[in-house]
Amino acid sequence: MIAPKGYYYYGISTDNNLFLYEGKEQGGGSVTVTCKCTDGNANNCSPVGNGGKIACVIEDGCNSCSRSQSVKSSKGEEFILNGGFVMPELGINFAKEGEDLPYVFESLFLYPDVVEQYTEFLLMYYNSLDEIPDVVIDDNSAIAPEGFRFVVLNIYGRTSISLLPDNEITKTAPGGGTYSCPCTGQGKCKVKSTFGYYTCEKDGCDVCNGASKSLAFD
Repeated sequence: MIAPKGYYYYGISTDNNLFLYEGKEQGGGSVTVTCKCTDGNANNCSPVGNGGKIACVIEDGCNSCSRSQSVKSSKGEEFILNGGFVMPELGINFAKEGEDLPYVFESLFLYPDVVEQYTEFLLMYYNSLDEIPDVVIDDNSAIAPEGFRFVVLNIYGRTSISLLPDNEITKTAPGGGTYSCPCTGQGKCKVKSTFGYYTCEKDGCDVCNGASKSLAFD
């Protein structure tokens, strides 16, 4: 997978190292997907791309197949534990109505530049991060306290749901007072809160809708 110019792969390796690059001027980035047959003919397990995603396809003669992803950073080739493509020049802003973005990933908030910009954004609405109120999460829904609302942010081209005071600015941003996680198929999706942002995670659900276009607000 090769990213368009301006995108970079942020994430953490299986050795718990953040992927670092010599500089942003080189542009783009790529992820190498390797499919290895662990039981049977090595040639009968291969990567196939569909809609920007790459999966391993097992053919007759291979009984099991393992998939790994790696990127090239300043430390050489590193295997991916968690990460994704981002566009740093987008910064952090309110998402646009109907914008279809993938969710933020947990290791994104391990990068100092992301933490610094996200903190600066929140402090435009709070005097300190200690002012951010606790939210009651009931199974697959979270309810904002009175005077606050959930808003959709665009963080480096990724969706984040954050809680902000309900003022004239945030009222025009996509969001609402209740944030829930819809599930397609069997099971449930649960609301998860990490570092002041909210995401959906599977709870026995076939497909847990995560992009901002599919978010369920009141």
